[in-house]
Parts: sequence; C-alpha cells; structure tokens
Amino acid sequence: MANEIKGEFDVPVGDKTYKCHLDVNALCEAEELLGESAGDFAPKIGGGDMRTLRAVMWAALREHHSDVDLHQAGVIVFELTPSKASNHLVLGMARAFPVAKAASKAGASEGGSRPRAKATATA
Repeated sequence: MANEIKGEFDVPVGDKTYKCHLDVNALCEAEELLGESAGDFAPKIGGGDMRTLRAVMWAALREHHSDVDLHQAGVIVFELTPSKASNHLVLGMARAFPVAKAASKAGASEGGSRPRAKATATA
C-alpha cells in the first residue's frame, strides 16, 4: 500500500495497480527529461500538456516499476485517462511537498520562533 504522506500513490489501471512515488529523485528525473525545473512544469501537469504528463508519470513510476519505459508510461496515462492521471500526479506532488506546512514554518521562523541574538551597540 502506498504511503501518501511520502508522496506515494496507487494508480489502478485495469487489473493492475501501479505504485508511484513523487519525491526529489522522481522530480529530478522529470526535470532532466523535460529540460525544465519542477516549478516550471508543475502547472502543466493539469493543463493538458501530454509530454509533461507522460514524463512525470514515468518519473513517478521509476522507483517501484523501473521496467516501465516512457512509451509504457504514456499507455498508462491513456488507459487511466489524462484527467485522472493528472489528478493522481497533482495530489501526489501536493502530499509530498505540502506548501501550507512549508509556508507555516517559514512564517514561524520570520516571527521569531528561533531565538535571535540581541544586537549590541558598539562605541
């Protein structure tokens, strides 16, 4: 069973279930293949860009299904439907890299949850 907190998710296609994992390594694989950063291609996943959708699905499959090539990842996207595939990938990325928690932590450090050294005046 997939660990959703770590960005893992199951993709059921026909009588087979694929275990996907979107972590830093998977995103690096997709970045290398697409020639752009994850921040640039992330909005394209749900925007109808089939090349991006196929590449990110392939990257997500690599850890648990290293035998699946790029063509087969496209077949999986097609059989699942691009809409459902993009939903799985977007949710997987959101769970692996939760923005709300990161923003919350950033706000806490700006607000001074860490003790800061007091400024001292020098004469």
